[in-house]
Amino acid sequence: MPPPVEPPPPVEPEPPPEDVDVDVALIRARYAATFKHALSRAIASLERRERLVLRMHVVDGLSAEKIAAVFHVHRATVATWLAAAREHIKARVIELVREDAGIGPGEFDSIVHVVQQFTDLSLPRLLAAKDPS
Repeated sequence: MPPPVEPPPPVEPEPPPEDVDVDVALIRARYAATFKHALSRAIASLERRERLVLRMHVVDGLSAEKIAAVFHVHRATVATWLAAAREHIKARVIELVREDAGIGPGEFDSIVHVVQQFTDLSLPRLLAAKDPS
C-alpha cells in the first residue's frame, strides 16, 4: 500500500497591490451617496433624446444600428450621440461630486477612476428607472 499523500500547505492570500483596492473601497464608502446623487442628477440633465438613446443601448441592449433604424439616422450618428451622452455624464458627475463634497482639484484627480467605475456600474440601473421627464 502506498504511503498517504499529505495535503499541500495552505496558500496565503496575496495582499492588494499597493493598497489600490483598499483605497478604492475607502473612496467608495466615503463618497457613495454623493456619487449616486451626482449620477442621478447628471442623467436627469441629459436631453430627453440622449437619455432615451442611452437607455435603449445600455438597458435594452440595442445596437447602434438598431437604434439608428428607430431614429432614421446613420449608425455613426447614434455612436456620436452615445459617446456625447457618456462624456456629458462623466463631466457632470465630476463637477457635482467636487461641488457637493468640497473636494479640490488635486484631491479629486486621485478618485476620478472611481467615478468612472461607479458610473459604469450604476448607469444601467439608474437608466432603467422611470424617466424623470
